[in-house]
Amino acid sequence: NPRHPTNWHARSYGLCSANIFGKRHFERLPDKTAGNYILKKGQSLTFRYRLYWHAGKGEAEKIEAQYREWVAAAPKKP
Repeated sequence: NPRHPTNWHARSYGLCSANIFGKRHFERLPDKTAGNYILKKGQSLTFRYRLYWHAGKGEAEKIEAQYREWVAAAPKKP
């Protein structure tokens, strides 16, 4: 994904979002165009995210196992 690792933000009303476009705000940059991502006509962009929700404190081994499973199943880059 562009700008990996992705910035995330959450709101009190339930929003939880990956946001590659908030660079200017997350990094407090003065450039108003920081965070823009421009595609030329005919170009496309694919995003792939996976969330792993769990109750309580996460166990490092289980989180690592879930990550490895996800990486193994991810489509290969062309």
